Amino acid sequence: LVDAAKSDGASTNGLVVDIAGRQRMLIQRLCKEALLIGLGVSVSDNLASLKNTQLLFFNSHYGIIQGAAWAGVPVLNKLCTVHQMREVSFNFEEFLPLILEILNAETLPSSQQTALGLAWNISDKSGPLFASMVAAVTLYVNDQGECDPSQDMTPQGWQRLMLEAGNGYLYGQQAFAQYMQIGTMTQTSSSQTALTVVTSSITEAVNGLVQGYKARNLPAPPSQTALDGLLRWKSTWEELEPNLELAVRLGATTVVQVRLVLRLLTSFKSEAESVIELFLANALAAQIDVPIYQIKQATFQNSRLAELVGLANLVAFGEKVTENTLQLNTTRDAFLATHWHLLEGEPATSTTPEILKISNLCYIKQMRFVNQNFVAAMSAAQTGALVEMRNAVDEASVAMNTIIEYYTEGTIKCVNSTLGVPDYLALFDEAGRFSGLTQQASAAYILATKGTEDGYQQRFEDSMRQLLESLRNLGFGAANLPSPPTDQIMLQVQNSIKPSYDAFLAAIDAAIVANVISQ
Repeated sequence: LVDAAKSDGASTNGLVVDIAGRQRMLIQRLCKEALLIGLGVSVSDNLASLKNTQLLFFNSHYGIIQGAAWAGVPVLNKLCTVHQMREVSFNFEEFLPLILEILNAETLPSSQQTALGLAWNISDKSGPLFASMVAAVTLYVNDQGECDPSQDMTPQGWQRLMLEAGNGYLYGQQAFAQYMQIGTMTQTSSSQTALTVVTSSITEAVNGLVQGYKARNLPAPPSQTALDGLLRWKSTWEELEPNLELAVRLGATTVVQVRLVLRLLTSFKSEAESVIELFLANALAAQIDVPIYQIKQATFQNSRLAELVGLANLVAFGEKVTENTLQLNTTRDAFLATHWHLLEGEPATSTTPEILKISNLCYIKQMRFVNQNFVAAMSAAQTGALVEMRNAVDEASVAMNTIIEYYTEGTIKCVNSTLGVPDYLALFDEAGRFSGLTQQASAAYILATKGTEDGYQQRFEDSMRQLLESLRNLGFGAANLPSPPTDQIMLQVQNSIKPSYDAFLAAIDAAIVANVISQ
């Protein structure tokens, strides 16, 4: 096969083709050894052979997908072959438990009985595995790229890709946060444990995106461009991972190690963002009926929360304090801007679709809980209370997960809360404050346009900022103010008060003083 492919001008790796071809024989050997065990033929010897064959097939399977540099086996980088190996992986996962059931039996007689009882199942499951492997070998020999899996992508497939890529990106930020907590000796032991878990999650997420995972309805990459980007992302992770594991083993970091991790993390983030933006652009071009842009924005919110923890610890560590404080503030501002876009809506641009405002009280209550904990986290960061910051971020992240579920599943868990008299009084006070601020803003506008003192413009800008803050407090709640208690009040704010505010802004933009006063 290799010689024939080369004679046709195909570029192929003989070792990989040999290993892939051997897999077909190993499938047949697994079936034969299981059958011999079931028939009682040299049960002990065949059990040992079955175990060795199963391990050889398993290691070879993932070796010809993920590569083994030490053995001269390259990473699989051909799109059509990747998609076919996704089928092989699925069939192998269906077949493998049968073999393991035989191997895990406690006694030789029970192994024989188990193998005999599973004989027909093994026969049935081995057929699809063998057939899919035969097709894969053909592609390993000569993959001309003559497939277009993007044509078979479903809205749910795009959604799964975006969620999994978002998770991989989030795990990277969580790893950064846990790593820096080790650096600042903040809950070192639990941070070591958490970092171990999250590094495993990153590996699983990135490998899943590269290979696809049929059992979890995760598509393989939809294009060669996507596969290439994912392989670059994976490469940056493979360079970053051992440096994170070093901190787990040592329970500490140094300035030199931190700077290296930051450099590698920047590459990891860049490649991840490129993949996510590619998925977003392709999904939008396909005009799917899934809020893919909102899903992307919501998943990035969770990533920003984790990044804030990492940056706060980085500042506490003493690394480029001015520069990293600025980055912390930039990330904070990006979180807030996206928070309000998701709540209030956002017009379409040349590259992004419109985000519609949300008129779901349960959604608003969850977002209020997000904001409440975000404010608490930022307050803790300012005082250097890193543990308290982490706890508040964790609470905000849990609530953001419910927002992501709202976009992916269309339902959301409602935060049931009974308002007391103080809560209603606070809402009444805020409504009165908003009314007063409208008059104050009108007066400040007139002074800013007609007056001569330097402070008038600043006074007007402060009034407008306070007016917007009060409007948002009424419509969505705040850290110390409940969300609208009923749908009726929520809609009153959205359909009556907000349009009046918008008309006020329009009058200011048009510079018509009479309209400003009337609004």
